Amino acid sequence: TLTTYGTATASQAILTAQDTIDAVVPGHYVYGLSLTGPHGSAGGGLGSLLSVPLPAGGLAPGASISVGMTFQIVRSGSYAVGWNVEVT
Repeated sequence: TLTTYGTATASQAILTAQDTIDAVVPGHYVYGLSLTGPHGSAGGGLGSLLSVPLPAGGLAPGASISVGMTFQIVRSGSYAVGWNVEVT
């Protein structure tokens, strides 16, 4: 796990999460994720929150939405992305 830029090896990418705008792709509306967290304008990292407001009334049982994520590539290299989805 990378907690700061200083722990990245030369072969590891450094990516920072960014706000993402909504978009329409053929046949789908894609909700952009909004970034909040401790890193501010530097972009998101460990401890950041990417969120999307659900449609009015929430999602019906079995329904789904498409979401888009954007990352700024600070340095190229190998990387992995993981997420934990929570509904509040």
